[in-house]
Amino acid sequence: MLLALQGVHTYYGNSHVLHGVSLELEAGRTVALLGRNGAGKTTTISSIVGFVPPRSGKVLFKGQDVTGAQPHALARMGVGLVPQGRRIFPNLSVRENIALAQRAAGRRTGWSLERIYAQFPILQERAAIGGAQLSGGEQQMLAIARAMAVGPELLLLDEPSEGLAPLIVAEIGRVMRALKQEGLAMLLVEQHVPLALSVADTVYVLNKGQIVFSGSPQALAADAALKQQYLGI
Repeated sequence: MLLALQGVHTYYGNSHVLHGVSLELEAGRTVALLGRNGAGKTTTISSIVGFVPPRSGKVLFKGQDVTGAQPHALARMGVGLVPQGRRIFPNLSVRENIALAQRAAGRRTGWSLERIYAQFPILQERAAIGGAQLSGGEQQMLAIARAMAVGPELLLLDEPSEGLAPLIVAEIGRVMRALKQEGLAMLLVEQHVPLALSVADTVYVLNKGQIVFSGSPQALAADAALKQQYLGI
């Protein structure tokens, strides 16, 4: 088991957001975490990477208790993050954004600049362009490439399709499937349900900070009542 959350309770101040969330992700597999706005999906990501440490429960990575670990420590252990809103450095070029991530990882990663460009050819074309000058889709590709630069075994993606046109969403799906074929494990938080179901091996649905469904993409796709109640579909 690469990643496991065990009974995680997370608060923002006195607001109890996650209520005993448990999930598992095996090496090389993809888990999609779905739910309406405010269900607790981004808080789950924040709990894993230490932005908002759980008040109780455990986060395990490769069997090691990493609950509350600092984000840079997790990056060096092999956890890559594609945050909601991309959060690239707008005043740095594409090449500089990637190089900064490689240096921050503090270890040899196997994801050289050439390998990144092979996976994201548009970034090679835009290598000298500042982040602020990229389109939304190009910025999202850069955010994913920057996460890959740390050489992760686990990639956390928080709403990678947010605000993107359908053609770009399809390209994001292609990239995720390619990374999956490379053996990368992924935890995908996503509102675009068709995208999530197209890449996931296992799906969890959150509602009001609690897991209300776990199972295969096919089982979720076939459950019309659950989709309507918890996903608004």
